[in-house]
This record gives sequence, structure tokens and C-alpha cells, in this order.
Amino acid sequence: MAKIYLDGIAYNQFGHDIFFTQLNLKTLLALFEVDSNVQRELDPQRRFDIRSFILDNLEHERPFHFTSFVFSARGEIQQDAQGYYLTSGSKLYINDGQHRSKSMESALMMLKSSLDAAEYVKNTEKVIKLKEQIKYLEDFPITMQIFLNLTVKQERQLFSDLNTERKDVHSGQLLQYDHRDAYSILTRQLAKRLQHHMEIELNAARVLSSSSAITTLVVMKRCISALFDGLYTAKVNKITFSYPQQEVEQIAEAFFLKWLQIFPKQAHKRSQYVTGLTGIQVALALTVHHLTKTQKLSYQEAIEQLTILKDFSWTHTDPIFQFLYVKEKNSIVGHSNTYAIRRIKESFIKMIQQEMAVKS
Repeated sequence: MAKIYLDGIAYNQFGHDIFFTQLNLKTLLALFEVDSNVQRELDPQRRFDIRSFILDNLEHERPFHFTSFVFSARGEIQQDAQGYYLTSGSKLYINDGQHRSKSMESALMMLKSSLDAAEYVKNTEKVIKLKEQIKYLEDFPITMQIFLNLTVKQERQLFSDLNTERKDVHSGQLLQYDHRDAYSILTRQLAKRLQHHMEIELNAARVLSSSSAITTLVVMKRCISALFDGLYTAKVNKITFSYPQQEVEQIAEAFFLKWLQIFPKQAHKRSQYVTGLTGIQVALALTVHHLTKTQKLSYQEAIEQLTILKDFSWTHTDPIFQFLYVKEKNSIVGHSNTYAIRRIKESFIKMIQQEMAVKS
């Protein structure tokens, strides 16, 4: 049988023989196998998200990176005087990296399908670009950590350990480098400008009770999505604004600056005030969106109506938060779910409408 020699290094880790190597994607796709007795079922949405990430970066000629994939050789990798090798027809069983592998394979299939279409209509420029993208992806280097002699039982344990102990990069860090949608880009731009006026947590997805930051990048994005789309959670993937870009930036900035006028001076103190909590901030954005839709106000006019809330207590014990208040903790809990945000928004709207009726 023909031998496929592998460049790499061998070592022993925790009593297991491991071979560390690198193969291009095209070679890897011909070698790897998925054992359903070890792996969980493929998540189509996760595959779609990773594939979109890959294709978007290829389209914009941005480099992208993946951590090492983990495989089990089940004795298929052998050694002779020339080094470590696989015989033709051998397979490597993937333990960590199934979604990334399948996403890259799916991306390749889409590119090749697009190439066929481009060749059919004789779009020379598109054909050249697609061929370059296909070659780049086929040659993409995959770093592999291969366990040489694990049993299936040990593979299951390895899979469990990797997925239990892994600490994925959280949404706050991801948002700092996400170039795929306009809301993420806008959020970063706004945070940079607003940091001269308020403290914003740029790294963590949530703010600790002891922090002096008033909000996070993640919550700001949720607020922007609520402000313009009336959504309770942030939009993902590619976004196109229904307003001119400059106007969107001005509206969003005005909304966050309004906090400085209506919140108490120590608004970041979460043990004293609710103003630093996700649910309250998103509810305010939804309130503005509601006013623009039901009262026919411009965004600037709707944001100005928030001034009515300036004299609101903003404390945990205020009656509008009674359904969330836990006396033992002297605070409100569960404020960031859809039901809670909706009720808080409705309370804000009621207060504003009552004041508007008095003035009229």
C-alpha cells in the first residue's frame, strides 16, 4: 500500500502518544471521518454561521484563523525509518473541529457551484476571483493534534473534557473584531466617541456589580437594534440601515448621551440604581422606537421625550420593578429577558404618555 508521510513532531502527554502536524484542507477532507458514537450531531445553524464567516472573509480578502483541530488515529498512523505515515485509505477520526471542518467543506462546495455558474455565463472576472478563493481555501493549513492510540471510550472522554473545560471567547470580545454587520461597526465607533462622556466596558459581556462602567459593547448593540428595529435581541449577520448612515450615528449617539441627563449621578452603582442593568437600557431604546411608530415623532423628538423620566427614582424598590424585586437581595433579578423588558418598556411609555397628555 502507498504510504503518505506526515511532517510533524511526536510527544507524550498525560500518558498518551500524540502526533502534531499540519495538512491543507483539501488533503484533510479526504482523510477525516466522523464517528457518531463519539461526536454530537452536527448543528446546521452553527455550520451556517461559520461558513458565512469564512465566505465573508474570503470575499473581503481578510485573513481568518482557527485553533488546532483534534483527531484520533486509532492506530492508523504508523512509523518506520523515514518517519510517521498513513497508508492509502486510512482515516482519522475527528474529536474537536467537526463544525469547522464541515463549514469549510460547505464553503468550498458553494464556491465551486458559483464558479460553474460564472463559467457558464462567461464572467471572466468572477471566474478568476472564485478560482483564487477556491485555491486559498483548499490550501488552507489546518493544524492538527492527533492522538495515536486512544480507545473509543477514551475518545468519548476526550470529547467531553474538551467541551466541558473549554472557555469560548465571549460576545464582548467577538464584537470588537466583528466586521460582518453594520451594527457591530457602529457600536464600536460610538463607544470610542462616548468614552469621553461615560465609562464603557469593552471586553466583558456583562459588567460586575463593583464596576464603574455604565454599560458594555454587547448591551449597546442590543440597544441600537432595539432603537431602530424594535428587537429585544441584537441583529446578527449583514445589516443594512433604513436611514442614512450619518443620521443613524447621530440618533444613536443622542440616545446614549440622553442617559447622562436622565440617569442619577452615580448611575453605574447597580446596588443602588437600576440604570446600569441591561433590561432597563434596552427598554429605554424600545420606548424610543415605540414613540416613533405610534406617536409619529422623529427619533430626535422621541429621544427628547425621555427627559420626562429625569425625576424617576431609578431605584430597585420602585413600584414598576415590583414584579422583579427580590427583598432578600434588595435588588431586581431577571431584568434582561423579553418578558421583563416588555413590561418595563410599557411602564416607561405609560409615564411619558401621561406627561404628554398633561402638556397637551
